Amino acid sequence: MRKTIEKLGCDSGNSKDVLADIAIFPPPMDHPIVVSSKGVVISRYGDSIYDYSTYAGKPLRVAFFNDRSSRYNLDSYHYELLRIFLAYCQFVHHKRLGFRTMVGKFELLKKAMHFCISRKVNFDELSRYPRVCEEFAIWHVGLGASAGKLSSILSDIFHARNMLGFHGPDIGYLSTMNALISLDEPSEQTPYIPTRIWDYQCNRLEYFLDSFLSRKQSFIDLFNTMLDAYVTNAGSIEKACRSGALKSLSPFRQVNPTGKVKFGTFTSIASEYGVLSCIRELICSADEKPFSSNAGAKPFGRYFNAISFVAQAFLVAFSGMRISEAATLRKDCIEVESVEGWGDVYYLRAMTKKTIDDPSALWITSEVSRKAVEVLSIISDLRMSVMQMDSRISLSADDIANPFLVVYGVEPWLPSKTKNAERDINVRSWLPYRFWKKVSPGLFLHSEILIRESDLDESLQVSPDLDLKVFSVGKEWMFAYHQLRRTLMVNSSRYGLVSGYSQQYQMKHLYQAMSTYYGKGGGGLSLNQDIQYSFVEEVYRQIAASAKELVSDSFFSPLGDKHTESMIQLFAKADLVQLVKKAKAGEFKIRQTLIGVCLSKTFCSLGGVDNLVDCGSCHEALVDKRNLSFVVGFLKNVSYILPDIDEGTPAYQSLDKQRVVASKLIEAINVRS
Repeated sequence: MRKTIEKLGCDSGNSKDVLADIAIFPPPMDHPIVVSSKGVVISRYGDSIYDYSTYAGKPLRVAFFNDRSSRYNLDSYHYELLRIFLAYCQFVHHKRLGFRTMVGKFELLKKAMHFCISRKVNFDELSRYPRVCEEFAIWHVGLGASAGKLSSILSDIFHARNMLGFHGPDIGYLSTMNALISLDEPSEQTPYIPTRIWDYQCNRLEYFLDSFLSRKQSFIDLFNTMLDAYVTNAGSIEKACRSGALKSLSPFRQVNPTGKVKFGTFTSIASEYGVLSCIRELICSADEKPFSSNAGAKPFGRYFNAISFVAQAFLVAFSGMRISEAATLRKDCIEVESVEGWGDVYYLRAMTKKTIDDPSALWITSEVSRKAVEVLSIISDLRMSVMQMDSRISLSADDIANPFLVVYGVEPWLPSKTKNAERDINVRSWLPYRFWKKVSPGLFLHSEILIRESDLDESLQVSPDLDLKVFSVGKEWMFAYHQLRRTLMVNSSRYGLVSGYSQQYQMKHLYQAMSTYYGKGGGGLSLNQDIQYSFVEEVYRQIAASAKELVSDSFFSPLGDKHTESMIQLFAKADLVQLVKKAKAGEFKIRQTLIGVCLSKTFCSLGGVDNLVDCGSCHEALVDKRNLSFVVGFLKNVSYILPDIDEGTPAYQSLDKQRVVASKLIEAINVRS
């Protein structure tokens, strides 16, 4: 039975404005669900597939039927319940749910309905079967991180039961589950990539960018030569880009009709243009046979996709952007500001809608990001040139004047031309970083990304809840884009607190810039607020972690064990969450010195950075036993210099005092080791 929206007092909260108002619920079967920017209806309420891609900005579809890819099959009755639920989320839900969030709820509810069907019970009759309900509760709790999300969905359905016409578990079940399950998502920390692997992957990404740029004109010329040949043989760009229709007219086909362009093999022409080895190195792994001479032009398309993948990962690593944000970068995204006394500061400008709706936000980046932008710009220009020739593809003036850096391929030598030609260019898509082997098998060498014991120890210091089933000694590091963001935030937040985390000049310069600008509010710049917040939060987390480390046996006060205990008492009793709050409140401060750390909350004029005389007797100082080798080296240097300095001079007196203090510190450290 359909219900009038106004009578129920519901606010049609989430949808595009053109779809926001519906008079009755559920809507009629022909009611538009998705409408293109040109007003063309893409999906209607009664359709078997809803294609939300144009709204979500990335490929996003749901199907109301089972197919071979379905993990959780349902019957038509339950698909109809899901259809009603989705319409409720889109048109009636009190919150403005994003379309990806809606689809996430759809998939989780589908899984719950599948469980009910497996027990031969309909979802909307679950509360009538106590034993099945108990089994459902056990399954529900076992969902882990998704358990709270399902509780929220079931609660929404129950409270909207009069409108929906159905509900799942009753209020008693929901109350019990809410007591057992936190509705908040667990705050698991993203894995921190250890320094050795971090530096290796950054160097490797840059290597392949340099490889492309050193041959960029050859790639451009080869692309245009091949495109001209395909169009000539087919008669038009539309025919050339029609998937599978004109394979016999490929210029790489050995037997071609008379009068058509023939190249021989792709390997021969790629070799002639000097790009064959470059292509093979990235799209073929070290232990894989190079593609054969009969492969046709597919390797060329694969390479463009692979180098685009590399460039995007590089931009994420050097900016901290989310991959969804990096996918919105356009050709004019690089900006430079000259700062007196600092030099040039580089920014990436893009859109973000993750936590704030900012159509034009800035991310601090490094000059080296220009390489990735140049690579992507070249490929974007080439692919846009094909799109502009194809009458089936609709492009706006902005798309042509300032295209996206990453543009899907519609070249004649790529598959699925017809679908791509009809796809909205604003729909952004990307593959997870962990799929690097599928896209670019030659990107990383297996031996270099195997986790070593020192790698694991370093990562555990920053990510103590690291999943040791996934990340353990002898396994390959499992990369993810959000790890790049977290690692960059950690390293930049530690700038000036620790040393040795990276030897790359570009990366060190970036860490310093991020520390300066994100830490001080950006000096009035329109910096991305989300990453600025992430940076500040990471700074406090690192301060808290450093504070917790002071409780270890590595630190002691030169004034004795009792004083050591009194100094670290605050840190011993508090956990990391509490220490973060105390750090934000200014209840303690930690500063590195030559001998360890200083806990003074006020400015110290006595040194500690270049002079250790006063630190040896300071009640705010803690000695780090791990600094022994440094103090020994310091003592040797002072002892070597002293004989050449006149006694009685201020320089001699200062160095001699430091020699005495260093000797006492070495003795104290050795006693405690």
